[in-house]
Amino acid sequence: MQFKLHVSHFAFALIGVVSVASVQSFAQSKSAPMKMSPVHQKMSEGSMKMNARMMKPMSMVMSGNTDKDFAMMMAEHHMSGIDMAKIELKYGKNAALKKIASSIVASQTQERAHLLSLAKSIR
Repeated sequence: MQFKLHVSHFAFALIGVVSVASVQSFAQSKSAPMKMSPVHQKMSEGSMKMNARMMKPMSMVMSGNTDKDFAMMMAEHHMSGIDMAKIELKYGKNAALKKIASSIVASQTQERAHLLSLAKSIR
């Protein structure tokens, strides 16, 4: 019984140390904002815009037509992919990833136009 008591005291002490360290780390992050280079700032802004666009289909008012709703939601989904690829093209350094990003922009732009055309034709 005495051994279990010591283990539980150790566990509570460990939890306390981790909690204090977490609070200190959080406080430091709030009091000393991380400095970003202009390029990283633009990437961050682009990522926030992209994330906002990705949330858009979730707030879409559904028409009740499964085909039309699918086409519209996928068109928005493709736009998010295009946005991500454009960020890579603008700021990325890896040639292989930039090649993939270029392909994504081309293919998803075409697919998006096709999806929007189909959605428009559905009554």
